[in-house]
Amino acid sequence: LLIDGTNFGPLGNAFSPSAVYGPSASGYTATSCSVAIAHTRMSCVTAEGAGAGHTWKVTVGGQESDESVATTSYDKGTINFFGLSALATTGGETINMVGLNFGPVGTTVTATYGPDGDYTRYTAASCTVLSDNIGMSCDSVEGVGGPHKWVLTVAGQESDASLGSTSYKVPSISNVQKANVVPPTLSTAGGEEFVISGNDFGPTGSTHVDAVIYGGISATGCSVQ
Repeated sequence: LLIDGTNFGPLGNAFSPSAVYGPSASGYTATSCSVAIAHTRMSCVTAEGAGAGHTWKVTVGGQESDESVATTSYDKGTINFFGLSALATTGGETINMVGLNFGPVGTTVTATYGPDGDYTRYTAASCTVLSDNIGMSCDSVEGVGGPHKWVLTVAGQESDASLGSTSYKVPSISNVQKANVVPPTLSTAGGEEFVISGNDFGPTGSTHVDAVIYGGISATGCSVQ
C-alpha cells in the first residue's frame, strides 16, 4: 500500500517509519514500512483484516502524525458457493459458505437473505467465520419460498447481493384427513374442514399460504397449524 503525504523523512527506513490503521486509526498495524519517495511517499504491507472506512496514522522518527482524512477499506465479502441450497422451512440448518473476504476467524459477520428487492426478509442466525477469509457458516431461520439471495455484513461493511441463492423446500403432502375419516369424503356443498399433513408448509398461520387446490377447486380459510 502506498501512503502519500508530507514530512515522511528521507528515503528508506532509517528513521523506523510505521503505520497503524482501522476505525479511529487503531486496530491494525501495517508491516514492512519504508519511505519510497523522500518526504512524500511511504509504502507498507497491510495486515489481515476486514471492514471499511479505516483512517491511518504514521510514525517517523518517533513522531506520530495526526489521523488521516483519507480512508481505506478491505474488499467486500463475496459468497461463491452454498454448501446447502434447499432449506427446510423449519429453519435451524447450518449452511456452510465458501467465498472471499470474510475476514479472519473471529471477525463479526452477519447475513440476511430474501428475494430480489427484499434481501433483508430473513436474518440468518449464528454466523461465524470458520476459515480465515474464505469459509463461514450461518444457521437458517423459519421461512418459505425462493430463490433468496444473501447479503453479508463483515466488520460493519455490507456486501453486494450474492450471485447464487438458496430456496426453502417445496411443500410435500403425506396425508389428507377429515374428522378421522380415511380416505376423506367431502360434501358437495363445501364448508367442511380437513387437515393436510406433510412437510415444509412454512411457519404457523395463513400469511405464507398462497393457495390450496384440489380437483381444480380452491380451498378457503387455509392456515398452517
